[in-house]
Formats: sequence, structure tokens, C-alpha cells
Amino acid sequence: MTDANTVWPTPKFVFQVTGLGSPATFEEAVGLATRAELMAHAAPGAVNTRASILPAPPPQGDVTLKNGVFIRTPTLWDWFSAIQMNNVPKRTIVVSLLDDAGAPQVTWTLENAMPTKFIGTDLEPNGVDVALEALELVFENLTMTYA
Repeated sequence: MTDANTVWPTPKFVFQVTGLGSPATFEEAVGLATRAELMAHAAPGAVNTRASILPAPPPQGDVTLKNGVFIRTPTLWDWFSAIQMNNVPKRTIVVSLLDDAGAPQVTWTLENAMPTKFIGTDLEPNGVDVALEALELVFENLTMTYA
């Protein structure tokens, strides 16, 4: 039996992103996914003609945060521009789906993430656009938890 006040699924546009170095909100997050990789393994000296299938380390993933607004601070840009110096600190980024009260319902944690693309907004005289069109991140591991 479901509670009449419970709305599921929670609207996907109500979320917060933490770990970027400065407070930021985004309207969309694309690529919150991972996959299992498998590899064949034959034991050395085995007479069996079949290889065992074993799990392999997961491939790196990427996520795109779209239509973002962040506080006027160079922290996010400094993190991205560190790529030019080949010294990008990897961060843990947390994307949380919020309910109407602002409590996290689902949380995706991107471990060892770093930026790969920074797309600013178009500067138009009549524009009411966001401050950041897109921020692409690559990550090494993704975990998902429910509240």
C-alpha cells in the first residue's frame, strides 16, 4: 500500500551537486551509469579447453552536468584549467536527487572524478541563460545509494 502523499518517481530536475569546489546547481545530469566488464581467464598449464569468465575492473565513465549556476568564484574554472599543468586533483562528486522537502532520496557518488570539458553559456544581450552550459566529468567508479 502506498501513501497518498508519496510521489514516485521523484522529479529528476530537483537535485544538488557537491564536491565541485564551489556551490553549484544543475538542471540535468546525463550519464549516471556504469557497466560490468568481463574477461576470459585460462589458468596457466590448465588442460581444460575453456577459459573462466571473471569480472574485470569497471571501465571509467563520464557524466555531463548541464545548465548550471554557481557562485561567482574561480574555483570550478581553476579545477578545470589545472589540466593544462597536468596536475588535476581528482575529487569525489555527489549528485543527490532531492524530494520536495530537500532531503536526498537517491545519491550517486562519482569517485576520482575530474573535468574534461567546460562549456560556458552564449553571451546574448537578451539572454537569460545559465552561467554554465555543460561540465563534463570522467570518473573511475560510480556507486548509488537510496535514502
